[in-house]
Amino acid sequence: MPLDIETPAFVIDGEALLARAMCLSRGFDKCQFSYSVKTLPVPEAVLTAREAGWRIEVVSRDEYDFVRRLGVGGEEIILNGPSKDDDLLRAALTEGAIVHADSEEELRRIVSIRATVASGRVGVRLGLGVTDPRWARFGVDAEDVDAGVRTLAKTCGGQGLSGFHVHSGTNRGSVQEFLAIAARAINFARVYSRFARSNVEWIDFGGGFPDCCAVPLGATIWSPPEIEQFACETSSLLKDWDGPAPLLIFEPGRALVGPCVDLYSRVETVKSVTGVQVATLDAGVNTLPFARAFVYQVELCDTNASQPVQTVLCGPLCMVDDVIRYDAMLPPLLRGNLLR
Repeated sequence: MPLDIETPAFVIDGEALLARAMCLSRGFDKCQFSYSVKTLPVPEAVLTAREAGWRIEVVSRDEYDFVRRLGVGGEEIILNGPSKDDDLLRAALTEGAIVHADSEEELRRIVSIRATVASGRVGVRLGLGVTDPRWARFGVDAEDVDAGVRTLAKTCGGQGLSGFHVHSGTNRGSVQEFLAIAARAINFARVYSRFARSNVEWIDFGGGFPDCCAVPLGATIWSPPEIEQFACETSSLLKDWDGPAPLLIFEPGRALVGPCVDLYSRVETVKSVTGVQVATLDAGVNTLPFARAFVYQVELCDTNASQPVQTVLCGPLCMVDDVIRYDAMLPPLLRGNLLR
């Protein structure tokens, strides 16, 4: 990367992104992958994932219109999210998108709209006994499988559901934790299929997969599973499925794009405080909000053979908590130095 790059700047390795996306697409017959637009809403990244055969997942009207303007067809889109107005639902159903209802109320609106457009592929996001209010607000309660199945079948009337969606959490570092949620979603889909005598076409396991380059704050060891392991072991849960098995959809999010994106930033000022080097950069938590939750590796792009010292990297905001690393080890820095 040229040292005269204008900063702060996110730089995407497009070749690495395409290679990673293609590798996943070709590695699994019964799985499909979907690009999470909210993770990296950059046209080139969206189109790269599309080139690799991925679906495109959106969670708002703005994202839906954004990818449609890029030429992504409605039939390539998965529409998720807890806030969808009727106009968005009507457009998505008419244009052939997969639409996941996030609540019973939204499902009733979808059923009404679908009756007028005579098209659309509809699924439901399942809430599987989550008690944290931040997560429990998503999805239709499915803790009681039999009751949940009867409720959905009644709400849908004769239209039926084609698929289900579940989100197991965020930054999953354990395949077994993920599989426990996946097994429950598969069981719910199986019971629904038998009860409604309806073929389940897909089960979307959402995102939450970890970025190997972003270490959670406080973690002493970070060696998360690859997305391939999640997909492979989840596929094995379908071995006793009655009839044609549903397609399994995964939304890798940061697990896909994280290793392919670098943030470049320049040093603005440097001072020493009780023996610790404190540097102010032109990028901070406004540029990299996840710095509040993760530790990112930092390196000096300029040549400097001096001994590294403990360094605190602060951002440009006039806020005491605008800090992106508290414990970086870097050589003595100068104004204008380029960091990655």
